[in-house]
Parts: sequence; C-alpha cells; structure tokens
Amino acid sequence: EYDYDYSSTSYAFHMPLFFFLSGYVFNEKKYTSKEFLKSRINGILIPYFFFYLLTLMYWLVVERNFRSVDLEWWQPLLGLLYSSPQWNGFMSHNAVLWFLPCLFVVETIVFLILKHVPRITYHVIIVTILTILGFCSCRALPWCLNIALPCLQFFYVGRLLRKLDFNRFDRKWILLGFIILASSFLMEMHITDNKVNIVSSVYGCIPEFEIFA
Repeated sequence: EYDYDYSSTSYAFHMPLFFFLSGYVFNEKKYTSKEFLKSRINGILIPYFFFYLLTLMYWLVVERNFRSVDLEWWQPLLGLLYSSPQWNGFMSHNAVLWFLPCLFVVETIVFLILKHVPRITYHVIIVTILTILGFCSCRALPWCLNIALPCLQFFYVGRLLRKLDFNRFDRKWILLGFIILASSFLMEMHITDNKVNIVSSVYGCIPEFEIFA
C-alpha cells in the first residue's frame, strides 16, 4: 500500500485547516442542486481527471523507467476510478491528488445537509455521526470516503464560523485566544508522541487529534 511518513500532531493541523478554509468560503445558497453539481464537476472533477491522466502518461513514458513501482500499466486506471491512495497503491504515481475527490465528497455531503435538513441541531447530529463512522472505518473506501468523513467536521465548522461577525469581538481577546492556542499547540508537540496520518486513516489518540486539529 502507498503510505506517507508519520509525523507528530503537527500533521493533524494542516489538512484540517485546508478543509476548514474550504468550508469558510463555501456558499451553498448561490446554487441549485444542478448548478452545484455542474460547478463541482468543472472545478474539481475535471481537473482531477486531467492531472491524473497527464501525470500517468508521464509516469508510463518517463518515470517508470527510473523509479521502480510494482504496478502494471492499467492498474493506475483502476486507481483513477476508485480514487483512494490507500487502495493497493494504484495512485502512487501521483497520490497527492487524493485531496480533490475527497473535497468533492465533503462538499457534496455538506451541500445536501444544508439544503435538505432544516435545523442546525440536526446538522450537528448528522455531521457528528458521520465523523464517528469515519473514525471507525479502517478500509480504503472509494473516493476517499473514509478520509472525507472525519474531515467533514472541519469543513462544517468553517461554514458555521462564516456567519460570525468578527468585528463585534474585541481584537485583543481574539489575539489572546490565538496566542493561547499557538502556545498550547507548540507545547503539545514537545510532550506527546501521538502519530497522525489522515491519508492513511491513522489518528492516534482521537481526543488529542480533535483538540489540536
């Protein structure tokens, strides 16, 4: 299987941040269901397929001759359809593209929740249940679903915080909050050996991952 090097809890921070920021700029109100699907196909899926096939051609023609990868030429095509870096290493010629199908799944789930579930309380319940199911999944699911579900919470929180008017808050308290969070994060990096690898569905101590993510 394709795998990444493990890191400390610092690895738990940057991918949740990507999903948080994606949720913060997400605005489901400007789309109908049809418009949303068309937008995400053009903005996420077409670039995913294009760069996947482009780098696959480069790997077949050039890199395969210099870098030993135990794959037949057709196996990455299965990886394109299954879209999971954990699945038999079939995306190993360009595994970083996992983020695009994962983001597509996350945005689609949140869009459906916001459009069809009326109350925020129900939103939170659904997102929490799906997040827990993601943590419990130890299989490489199609379209990075096992990665998308735990990351769903960060996207949704980003979407919620977009509604806040930060101008109402005293900036010195916001600054103090950031200083406290940054200090605790740096301190935690020195006192823990928690191993986190979101792409491989490794979260170490989940409460610790949740806090520092």
